[in-house]
Amino acid sequence: MFRKVACVGGGLIGQGWAITFLIRGLHVSLYDADSKRSADSMNQIEARLRFLSERGWIPVRRVREALKKIVVEESLKEAVQGADYVQESVFEDLRLKRKVFREVERYASGDAVLASSSSSLTATSIQKGMAHPERCVVAHPWNPPYLIPLVEIVPGRETSRETVERTRRFMRSLGKEPIILRKEAPGHVANRLQAALLREALNIVDKGIASVLDVDRAVTHGPGLRWAVAGPFLTLHLAGGEGGLRRAIEHLGPSYERRWRTLARWTHVPEKAVEKAASSIEKHVKSTFMKEAEEQRDQRLIRLLKTLQPSQSR
Repeated sequence: MFRKVACVGGGLIGQGWAITFLIRGLHVSLYDADSKRSADSMNQIEARLRFLSERGWIPVRRVREALKKIVVEESLKEAVQGADYVQESVFEDLRLKRKVFREVERYASGDAVLASSSSSLTATSIQKGMAHPERCVVAHPWNPPYLIPLVEIVPGRETSRETVERTRRFMRSLGKEPIILRKEAPGHVANRLQAALLREALNIVDKGIASVLDVDRAVTHGPGLRWAVAGPFLTLHLAGGEGGLRRAIEHLGPSYERRWRTLARWTHVPEKAVEKAASSIEKHVKSTFMKEAEEQRDQRLIRLLKTLQPSQSR
């Protein structure tokens, strides 16, 4: 469908997108306004590709092929010229994103899809001032993009249906699991769900109900496992037996209402809650071992994905 893609922004998400495109055999041009970050990005991309190969996610030959298909460009113009698809992953700053998109549409081909990785800004807000806003869409990944299948496609007020459909088909071709939002909302879908869980996780630690490690264990060894195979609605529907979701709500509703009444309701994170959580996790994951912890996470994700989606390994 698309043969060449441009990644604008060489941070963690930009690197993750580049790897995603490369392991699918696409040509990638990478640009970051900070030339030092661009060089660092290439080192990280190569290291991550080798890691994926060592863990059996991609064949060894794919690493060699991928490294031949990526080029770091010195200007935005050079990066996006000739690209069929542009993925922007710069800082979450509205003014910066608007500036980048106005420049990108000036140099990109007339039919290129222009997508943003934004986790919180809307396509409608980014589109403002563009000559062709119909080409702009949010395609938000989950980290790490080269492993987590979810991509949230969020059209803006002026995004065309064609742009949405082309983006959906492209994500499918990458082995992604795209969802299309019916309307814009801060944080899209997955981050809104995560925000609700995170607030209560911090609240539990802050109130002394459980430790940071036990909260993490409660998620990874409990609902997290089930959520990998059944989302909240299917889980509740199955819990209702023959009566399905309606029966489950009727039966479990009162107990959920009692819990909801005791949940945190704050919209600004209390400093003491942050301090308790941060000081605890820092004792168990030292800054010098962050890379090892990240690799361990990715290795476990690979094992899980191979079990749940055996056809997804490359």
